[in-house]
Amino acid sequence: MSPEPKLTQLNVAIGEAEKQRDKDTLDQILANDLIFRRVSGVVVDKATYLEELLKPENTYNHLCSEVVDVNLSKSQNAAIFTLHVCAKGKRGENPFEGVFRNIRFFKKGEQDWQCHMWFNEPLESLSINDAYTLYEEGKKRRYGLLFAVNGGAFAIYKLLAISKDQLLPSSQYQVLGGLSLAHLAILMGIFTLLIVWDILDLAGKCDRHLKREVFGSEGKAILFLLGLLIVLGWFLVLPDTPISKSNQIIAFLFPVGFLAVFRWLSHWNRDRPSRSLRK
Repeated sequence: MSPEPKLTQLNVAIGEAEKQRDKDTLDQILANDLIFRRVSGVVVDKATYLEELLKPENTYNHLCSEVVDVNLSKSQNAAIFTLHVCAKGKRGENPFEGVFRNIRFFKKGEQDWQCHMWFNEPLESLSINDAYTLYEEGKKRRYGLLFAVNGGAFAIYKLLAISKDQLLPSSQYQVLGGLSLAHLAILMGIFTLLIVWDILDLAGKCDRHLKREVFGSEGKAILFLLGLLIVLGWFLVLPDTPISKSNQIIAFLFPVGFLAVFRWLSHWNRDRPSRSLRK
């Protein structure tokens, strides 16, 4: 069995542990003889890396990793992973933001895989293929989140609202505490609209980076239609639920406010210089 899936998980886990300052996890994954080359060109050992990571003035606001290349040895006891890491945070008083190339050498020891060498450098300019890959992966994750959360919420509604073989009147049904189905429908509608905005925002970043349109009018029309169908679906499952006046006002004003804010953010993002494809 190929060790690639496990090694991919370890590489992603390194990023999560860095963001959470999880020293124990990093201590297990990183070998004691680790050689780590920073973006600045400074080379440090494992102890120095962990010591500086735990300093309170060194923080991450955002950090995500994308595996872009894997090379396994013929014996499958060594591997080189290349990742693109999007990071934003502070080093002391100095803020930083960018996309970085991380090259990590893993070797299988007596107990498990460990990282022995780690090379870090800024990725000043993404190639067109890399940019498209980052965009497609980001869009796929967002679409997956959109369908998974809405599908899970629909399933929960169906399970909880069925008593024996009859559907209870939704007006008599509470999801959790004071949360009614009307509240759930409104919240899921808001969630759907936010994901739609996030996908469009991601496409805008990629457009500015590549200086061409990657998410055409057809794709945007499909996205808006899917969002509209999901929002309408939530309200169609509640035909007998009395919605209060305040909830009706919120349900009406939020899409209007959403479109206004989205239009303003689109102009603001378009006018400011783009520092990287992804934050």
